Amino acid sequence: MFINYVNPWWTGRLEEDPDYSKWVRRKVKWIPRAVSTILNSIRESGVHLNFIVGPRQVGKTTGIKIAVSRLLNKIEARRIFYYRCDLVADYKELLEVIQSYLRLTEVWGIRGFKVVFLDEVNLVNDWWRAIKFLIDTGILKNINLFLTGSTSMKLLRETERFPGRRGFGVDIFFPPLSFEEYLQLANSRLYSEIEYTLSKTQTRDLYEALEACVFLEPYLHEVNRVFLEYLNCGGYPLSVLEYFGEERGATESFLSSIRYDIERAGRNIGVFKDIVTYLLQATTSPISLDKIAREAGVSKTTSQEYLQLASDLFLLNTLKHIDPYRLQPIPRKERKYYFTDPFIYKVFSQWCNTLVKREHIVEATAIAHLLRTLTLENTYKTAAYYWRNKTEVDLIIRTQEKAYGFEVTWSPLKKTALTVGRIKDIILLDREELNPNKRKVPLTLFLLTIGIKNLKLTSS
Repeated sequence: MFINYVNPWWTGRLEEDPDYSKWVRRKVKWIPRAVSTILNSIRESGVHLNFIVGPRQVGKTTGIKIAVSRLLNKIEARRIFYYRCDLVADYKELLEVIQSYLRLTEVWGIRGFKVVFLDEVNLVNDWWRAIKFLIDTGILKNINLFLTGSTSMKLLRETERFPGRRGFGVDIFFPPLSFEEYLQLANSRLYSEIEYTLSKTQTRDLYEALEACVFLEPYLHEVNRVFLEYLNCGGYPLSVLEYFGEERGATESFLSSIRYDIERAGRNIGVFKDIVTYLLQATTSPISLDKIAREAGVSKTTSQEYLQLASDLFLLNTLKHIDPYRLQPIPRKERKYYFTDPFIYKVFSQWCNTLVKREHIVEATAIAHLLRTLTLENTYKTAAYYWRNKTEVDLIIRTQEKAYGFEVTWSPLKKTALTVGRIKDIILLDREELNPNKRKVPLTLFLLTIGIKNLKLTSS
């Protein structure tokens, strides 16, 4: 039976799983942090519906298999079920797959809680109907369900179909490696020293993080050197492994996956490329939807659909213009668009034959990292803004208590503001200057501090 083949741990042969065995054989490897979130989300009673989201090719499947390997130390192997849904035709077939596993557990006499991973579930037409039916009829008992998908934000929006049905289920973000995680991989000695230094500081919020950066100043030169490496390879696993000589073809593989997703969504890859080209050319600049549509030769509605698809694929961050006095977005104002990882800039720049300045990639990288301080839902919805007049605030995050402003001053020619309207105490993220009293610190040290200290904001 096929489900036996894709669950080799049932017969004690986890090492035969292709994803897990490939990870074990690597000289350069890491355990994604989302793995611990998966393990900590598992409960012994009740039905709990979890969603694992993130861009394609960040290692979600490998992360699941690593989680399986850890679970095998705690529970009986046949309580863990994995199924990849690429070949499942519709929700009826998905329903049969799940029920087949449940029937097997009855034959085996398994009565305890179970953990079910359904990978790429969004490829199944009306997949949610099967899950909803199984929950509503009570067929699922004491099960932890984990669902993943490639157009992850679209999958996340499907959670609205399960009001009151998710138990204690959570949304788990599976992003590319952050700069902090890359440093841990590329220079573990330096990372350990910085981690130890920060462990002796009280850093509970972003402003205390500014003060903590003072203690990291001796490491600045070495940290900036590693950051330049990170800008070159980004955080996508295949690109990182290629950089360390363990893999090849990262660019081609990424472009192939993009083509697949665009075509599967019924979109034209040529139009997508035209839009990407213009976004690269306009990086860090506010642009209108009308301008994007004209450059791509499509309607305004069509261009909006392509931008939404890029966001759904976790490729693009969009910042709306905000009124700094009312702290409300201005809908008709131009928006700013940033790709979410340096590797995306590298691939798309080659694909579109369009050069993007390093300082622009730095700004995009900073914004992507700062947005990780938000909850997953708010990161890609309405929490991110910018402001521009004679001066500029690159990123504004509105929380229930206040609005945080960030300005990336990697380029010395940028005009900056320290206070705009109700946006007080704007944080300036520089290449090298360290002056917490003026709220100006090196970008790299600040990113490491908020990453290692796991600082989070709750948006309004």
